Amino acid sequence: MEFGDPTQFKVDKIEIDGKDVSSLFISIDIYENIFSGGVTGNIALYETDAVKFIEDNDIQFIEPISLQFMNANEEEFIFDGVINGYQDNTTIGQKRVYILDFISKTVRKNEMVFVTKPFDNSKPNDIAQEMSDILESQNIDIKGEGEPLTFLPPNMKPLDVMRYVIDHGITQKSKVSNSSTRKQEASGTTGFCFWETLDGYRFCPVDDLLDGAFEEWDDFENTLANRAHSMDRLMKNIMSFDFPSLGNFQQKLRSGTISSKQYSFDIDTGLFSAVEYKADESVASEKQSKEVKGFTRILHKLYSPELHQKNCKKAPPNVWDQSRRSTQQTLARQNSFADQHGRIVLPPRYKIRAGDTINIKINKVTPDDSPGGYDQKSSGKYIVKQVGHHFNMNGKSYTKLAIMRSLSQQNESNTL
Repeated sequence: MEFGDPTQFKVDKIEIDGKDVSSLFISIDIYENIFSGGVTGNIALYETDAVKFIEDNDIQFIEPISLQFMNANEEEFIFDGVINGYQDNTTIGQKRVYILDFISKTVRKNEMVFVTKPFDNSKPNDIAQEMSDILESQNIDIKGEGEPLTFLPPNMKPLDVMRYVIDHGITQKSKVSNSSTRKQEASGTTGFCFWETLDGYRFCPVDDLLDGAFEEWDDFENTLANRAHSMDRLMKNIMSFDFPSLGNFQQKLRSGTISSKQYSFDIDTGLFSAVEYKADESVASEKQSKEVKGFTRILHKLYSPELHQKNCKKAPPNVWDQSRRSTQQTLARQNSFADQHGRIVLPPRYKIRAGDTINIKINKVTPDDSPGGYDQKSSGKYIVKQVGHHFNMNGKSYTKLAIMRSLSQQNESNTL
């Protein structure tokens, strides 16, 4: 098939319950997100009096769905999931339109299993591998690792287990001073992400994600429509963009991202400690840190060094109860790494995944429509937060990316 337009795509397969519905589809939308444990989407189909696919095939909105497409770069899009119900059906003229929701198979599997085994001194990356296996994922891509943790899931589903790990897991960058003193200092960052893409699951410390742990995509920019370009260049064109949020410093202050204090009471010794946290340059810029005077959030936590310990020996500090190494450090990282948000629309790019990094250049436009250099505030490297692939019955497709970068990355020069 010859592609004359970068938004064109080829339909190789659209099947529900093994039956071809490519002639009935109106639109398809499918999403993956670094904050979501599954791939989701929807498909709009139409019926006529002559073609009653839903009724004739006893569709109960739980059947398997298979999709396969190809773009102008010969990138293949492949998805196998299950229908999960329908949002609505409406009548337009002589046609009835159904909008069916679908999900990845792992999301359905998650509702059918419970995890009850204890995790004894287990590394977060090993737990991620085990949960991926339980969900029967086709693959998991693990970047980095964390320090061992111990906990007993109370009949938790696999994705709930991973939410616990994301919130309580410790990386080597998270530190706290000696717990036997009344005044302690916490530093560093911690936090993980666990999400599903079309290729399977991904697990990664947030710090590694910001450093570009996965695929990096370069040379995307908004080019002028009145200039002739090759198909390869057109496939890297930013068709539209907007940046609805370029930071909210007040929210960072309230959440304790840059500076916080945790009052921690040791229930075994009766020692009451104040753990003070100050963010470093990986969380906030020097200018931002200087703006913060004092502590902007106060936290309270009971501390039990012997939590989960199985013997009668004196427990070392911050090994069994790791709250002093996770609470403030997780707050800092989770509230800073998604500070700036943007949305860009590209021609269909079926290999870009949530968690990848993308380098974009946003052109300034002069009064005579000629390039006026790059917008330094919006250009640079971003993390792909969400990927949305969209397919229409008119033969056009596009990929919409939700992109983000951290509090310390304020312009193009400090993102590369």
